[in-house]
Amino acid sequence: MKEREREIAEQYESDIEDTIREGVGLSSLSSFESNVEEVLQLSDFGSALNNLSEGFSSIKDSIKELKWFYEDGFIDLLSNVPTNSLKNLLMKLSEICPDIEEDTLEGLFTLQEWSKEKYTELLEYKIEGSF
Repeated sequence: MKEREREIAEQYESDIEDTIREGVGLSSLSSFESNVEEVLQLSDFGSALNNLSEGFSSIKDSIKELKWFYEDGFIDLLSNVPTNSLKNLLMKLSEICPDIEEDTLEGLFTLQEWSKEKYTELLEYKIEGSF
């Protein structure tokens, strides 16, 4: 019973504070949050915040995809390349990783090391422990 009386007294005090604030032209504290949300929705700043949030979400998703690719997908991809296409694959990949030798199997080992390095780099860019 005492708890209920305390809650009623707090609500009464809050209503009085809101009335006083509104009397001098300020927003009531009880409506402040909804007013801020409404202003943000209608402002360029609110739109910019929303765009930034969507952008960061997209970046986070891309990093997760890259992490998967360098962790598992890349080796799976290499495992399925026909042997008669290896030379062409190494030539193309040497464009992004210049250390790859196109004419030897050493290129595959270099490619595997490069993939591991990229994976390690991605792990350094963790976003708030989300990975």
